[in-house]
Amino acid sequence: KVDSAVRPGDWAAGVALGCLLVLAISLAWVEIFSPDLGFHLNSGKWILENGAVPVLNPFLYTAERPYVDLYWIYQIAAWWLYGFGGGTGLVLGNLMVSLLCFSVVCGRSWRREGLLSAALAPVLGLWTFGSYWEIRPHTLSWLFLGLVFWVLESYRRAPGRQLWWLPAIMIFWVNCHSLFILGLVAVGIYSIDALFERSRRVDRRFWIVVGATGAVCFLNPYGISGALYPLQQLGMLQSGSAFKAAEWGISEYQTPFSARRYSLLSGEFNLWQPILAMHIYAGLAGASFLFTVHRATRIEWATMALFGYTFWSAEKNFGYFFIATAPMVINRLRILGAGWFARRSPEPRFGVRARLSLSIGLLLLFVASQVLNGHYFARLKAPFLGGTGFSSAILPTGAAEFLRTAAIGDARILNSLDAGGYLSWQTGRKVFVDGLLETFGPDFFREYIYFKRLETLPALLAKWDPQVVVVPYSAIPEWVYYFREVARWRLVYFDARDAVFFSPKLGSKVPLANRPVAGADYPRVDYSRIESIMRDHVSLEHRGFGSDFFARHYFPSREIRLSAFHYWCGDMEASVGVALDGLAKATAPNPDLLLNAANALFELRHAGPAKYGFEQFLRLDRKGSRRNDPVRSQAIKRLREVEGWPARK
Repeated sequence: KVDSAVRPGDWAAGVALGCLLVLAISLAWVEIFSPDLGFHLNSGKWILENGAVPVLNPFLYTAERPYVDLYWIYQIAAWWLYGFGGGTGLVLGNLMVSLLCFSVVCGRSWRREGLLSAALAPVLGLWTFGSYWEIRPHTLSWLFLGLVFWVLESYRRAPGRQLWWLPAIMIFWVNCHSLFILGLVAVGIYSIDALFERSRRVDRRFWIVVGATGAVCFLNPYGISGALYPLQQLGMLQSGSAFKAAEWGISEYQTPFSARRYSLLSGEFNLWQPILAMHIYAGLAGASFLFTVHRATRIEWATMALFGYTFWSAEKNFGYFFIATAPMVINRLRILGAGWFARRSPEPRFGVRARLSLSIGLLLLFVASQVLNGHYFARLKAPFLGGTGFSSAILPTGAAEFLRTAAIGDARILNSLDAGGYLSWQTGRKVFVDGLLETFGPDFFREYIYFKRLETLPALLAKWDPQVVVVPYSAIPEWVYYFREVARWRLVYFDARDAVFFSPKLGSKVPLANRPVAGADYPRVDYSRIESIMRDHVSLEHRGFGSDFFARHYFPSREIRLSAFHYWCGDMEASVGVALDGLAKATAPNPDLLLNAANALFELRHAGPAKYGFEQFLRLDRKGSRRNDPVRSQAIKRLREVEGWPARK
């Protein structure tokens, strides 16, 4: 071996990994935002209360397909953690499992190399950024997959009793997550390789353990249905499935190798987001493997091909691809680095590799600082905040609290997919849809998409007869228009994320939501200062390097949504007040907020600031450059109209 990596115990390598730990904690320590966590907690509670696993989704009034709940151990553990430590317990538990995954990768790399490679910290750093740190059972699958590979790799080096850990791992895995099948894929890779080696072909103990590993997968509450369930999931996620539709499918089920993956939800191109880390790692994995292809074994070929395919088929599979291939990639980078260093003069006492490790550590610390000061999330235009509570910007916390105390009897709730799990858990009521896709299937998912369209909404309302609707108005503005203007449902609650409408048939005595009051619900508008506030906001694009990277950042997602909602409801002054408050708080120019202010000022006939707002929106907007963009077209039309207004005397 050529010594091209930091030796075990070298303090520089320890510093780099310590800095990586700081980055991981900073990314994990954010308010809980997972839309799936609600139904996992609800399921854990339901299982403990009923002493059984569910066979139908007990939280939907639309569920028709069987519910094969292979998450049940995870759900009970999550419910226990929440009962013991609240949101802090959940965040800490998820962080601990993730750090165990890191440790398994480090251990496998150490056993393979005999040392800690200088490539370990940057490679793990790519995984740190490529993971969304969402609290979901797939973190346990990462851990179990890493342990399966650890056992198999140990057996290849020195056959022994360690193989018997495989059935033990799989019996837990099959009862925690449906992707236990990836463990069988790993075992299958080593089994096929064993058929080509005479010494292993006759290793009776190996084949007994392989058989036992497959057999224990039937030890789940659903028996053969549970063991075969991953194949059913695979069928639902083929290329023609509604879940994978490019225009309205679920993003994590789509291939990550598409240029559109760099577009934010608003349509704006943004390079600096998790998908970039995924692509960099995939590029490193492919390039390092090809440059050292003569060293590749059958196992490495199969692992790279099969797990590379899983990642290519769906973005959500990045973690499995990383766990399977990371030690191999680190090994290849060490080999390539050895060749590069060998062509140079001997390094000084304070060597190149030590300096490289320290440089990587400093870079990771700098990135952690950007997460902690909000710059990273502001660039993502994501309303993530540090803490361990449930995010009111992403989850319907306010609407759930309102419905928990509202007198609505057995009224059916219509909701969006991302809100269903949390709403059902917090209110104790059945909802229309949640994230358990397998319990309603692609046909109903297509029907849910039709629910978002004005032309098909009335017929579907007649079919399902909901009396309450929770509207995430920034995601489905059509619902605000329909339920307020067409169906004339009663607006009884709103916050910075959701609006709640009651059907006239409900007969509830809950009063209408109060109109916003200046000075209480939004800052009073000083019309003499509107344009100066807007100009000060636009001037943020010229701030210095220090302010951009080291000052505290704020992305006004709350103000963007709420000012738009007030505008749709006809409360123009409230819309202006909220928008101006957001413009004053924001730390980077925001064209959406400028447009909201301009639209409300247009309705109030304030020509000067409205004209300035439209001009700056059209100049700063990065997502609406398409000629047929309706928002941009309307802004251009209104700007021309404002320019034709007579000047105020």
